[in-house]
Amino acid sequence: MEAAGGISRAFPAWDKLEAKQPQKALPLAEEGVKLAPDQLLPEWALGDATAATGKKDEARATYKAAIIATNKLDPERRADDVKDIEASLKKL
Repeated sequence: MEAAGGISRAFPAWDKLEAKQPQKALPLAEEGVKLAPDQLLPEWALGDATAATGKKDEARATYKAAIIATNKLDPERRADDVKDIEASLKKL
């Protein structure tokens, strides 16, 4: 149940980022990772939120955790997600 709670925080965090509200996105993403550590979507959302708030070192670490979380996925989906996360890493 906690994984679902963590994942459910990732999407509102991305909505806040899209609305140019990174300070509101960050606590949502942090809560998501607390509820579902080592899950792809919460880690990825936290990476995006920390990057948007200028916390580049934290963003790098969180994106790397998201990449590790992709190991739970099928190979094709994993490859696509890793490619997208690595693109975010390059933007830092």
